[in-house]
Amino acid sequence: MGKFCILIKMGLLKKLAIYTTSNGFTYDALGNVVTKQTANLKKEGKTINYEYDYGRLTAINYPDHPENNVKYHYGGINSSYNRIGRLMLREDGSGAIEYYYGKMGEVLKTVRMLIVPNQAVATYVTQWKYDSHNRLLEMIYPDEEKVTLSLPQHPFSPLFACAG
Repeated sequence: MGKFCILIKMGLLKKLAIYTTSNGFTYDALGNVVTKQTANLKKEGKTINYEYDYGRLTAINYPDHPENNVKYHYGGINSSYNRIGRLMLREDGSGAIEYYYGKMGEVLKTVRMLIVPNQAVATYVTQWKYDSHNRLLEMIYPDEEKVTLSLPQHPFSPLFACAG
């Protein structure tokens, strides 16, 4: 298991080898972070552990507060809403967030369910609408506020109008 960091230079990503073990991270053969050790965790000999399935992050496990662990679920072969192979659901200590995708992989809707102790589960839905070129046209917030984006007449002009 080698150590490396990512260098971003002129917009390009480059992997650099690092031969020190004091950075608090360990990696698998694919370069995924497997463990993370903060200064506080190092004192106790504990680590935050990351789990993967074919290179996709599936879980983050915390040593002291397992109730805050994070689980990632991906769409299988029979998944609806274009979720095949994409992140479908993320669960954590505060609740869950579910993702819905369009034909070009764009996020159309998220449903956030918050678990508030001693209260009912709160649900928040956020939606996005796109044109046929996958350009964002409208955002609909959980309180049903709509923000509409107007596209320019000239294809190289910047976005010129926003209402909502």
